[in-house]
Amino acid sequence: MLPVAIVLGISLYLAYRGLPFLHPAGHTLHWIASEGQRTVIALLLFFQFVKVSPHDLQPRKWHIYTLLFQVVTFLALAAVTVFAKSTVGRILLECAMLCLICPTAAAAGVVTEKLGGSLAETIT
Repeated sequence: MLPVAIVLGISLYLAYRGLPFLHPAGHTLHWIASEGQRTVIALLLFFQFVKVSPHDLQPRKWHIYTLLFQVVTFLALAAVTVFAKSTVGRILLECAMLCLICPTAAAAGVVTEKLGGSLAETIT
């Protein structure tokens, strides 16, 4: 499914860029995409979290290590971004920072469950 989604996304983008009569709809399409993305993420997380009892959500030692890694890496990337001269370099660093902090909880839960791990620990 992932390769199909990638090809579909690239195809739709190229069609939008190549067909000038679609350009006036850009603001409307942007609004639909941004609002739709928030809604889809909220629904994905809701259905993921509804499977777990709140009593099962207990912090573990590895959570501290994971959060510490995330914070230190984010701060290091932020420091490098401040001193980056190139615009492209700054954009790539900011993209890396977003990848580090963006919600991947829905995908992580599914993968953890498929591999036989604890969904409650991943959600915590």
